[in-house]
Amino acid sequence: MKRFLFILTYTAFFASCQSSSVSSLSEYQLIHPELSLGEYLQVKNSSELITVNRSSSQGGLVKISLPSGEITVLDASASEARDIKISEDQVAYRVGQELRLLSQTNGHTYTVLSQKISKLRSFDKDLLCFENEKSQPKWMRIDSQGRPTSSGELPGSVKATAVLNDVLYLAYQNDDGFFFAQFPQNSSEVKDSLLIEATGEDENVGSYAAMRFFGSEVIIGYLAENTGQFKIARKKSTQDQFHTEVIDGIANKNFRGMDIAIFNDRGKPGFLYLDAWEYKLRWARQQNGKWISHQLPIQGAVGFYNQIIQENSDEILIGFHNFRSQRGDETTYLNLATGKLAL
Repeated sequence: MKRFLFILTYTAFFASCQSSSVSSLSEYQLIHPELSLGEYLQVKNSSELITVNRSSSQGGLVKISLPSGEITVLDASASEARDIKISEDQVAYRVGQELRLLSQTNGHTYTVLSQKISKLRSFDKDLLCFENEKSQPKWMRIDSQGRPTSSGELPGSVKATAVLNDVLYLAYQNDDGFFFAQFPQNSSEVKDSLLIEATGEDENVGSYAAMRFFGSEVIIGYLAENTGQFKIARKKSTQDQFHTEVIDGIANKNFRGMDIAIFNDRGKPGFLYLDAWEYKLRWARQQNGKWISHQLPIQGAVGFYNQIIQENSDEILIGFHNFRSQRGDETTYLNLATGKLAL
């Protein structure tokens, strides 16, 4: 089942919002604004997005082709899909407490891996990390046919993952704090856990996080919920400890750093993230050794499930979900949006 593109492009809006800090945003578009799209957005490649369509028309787990906007329904029974994760040609997602695995090479049929999960956290190579129905952190490995081969417990809830030289690294959270560790291919447990930031009583750090390697340096962007600030932790392979710093926000006056995406800003990390108090999309870059952050000039409640679709040295193509999109008197809800940011 396929459906072709209907896009709204807000060029006139941006013509009225020019300034030196925001004029780098262009080609902001709503993809099929008549549908409820964009939650749990994932990027398969620069021309294919995976998300859920909660509308009755062509609802379910869907693939969006760019730039045409063509919609292909992958699982019509998954209009309540959540926690979508992609690993190569496989898609894992949760429907209720059911963990499903869909291979796009076998005719879009899915396999049920578990019927007792509360949250799917990550899917990298053959490893899925999740919480079971009792909110206990678990892992599961699958073979090339999508069949479970082994499983076990995790020391905390996985919040971000990245792969370097075929080694999987995780950032996880438990009652003691926010940690970084390896999960080797043939291992049944994480190795070499290193504390990023400790937490005190009734304080959380790292519930929202993203991780990416720049050469041998690992970059982790995360929300410090105890202060409401967006922070970064960084460590080179030769260093024993993480260095942390605040990227955006004033302690106890903001809540910035949800739904983080990391992009390559000419060899340096840049960030796209949600201001959860204002419901606005922000981005941060390092200029002349200082972090500079801006709110992007998009009306409405915008900037959820942020993703980097494509990046080069001059611009990045971003994708995100809007709870509410506005242009003058026109309002739509639950939209998938894209836009370009000049670097």
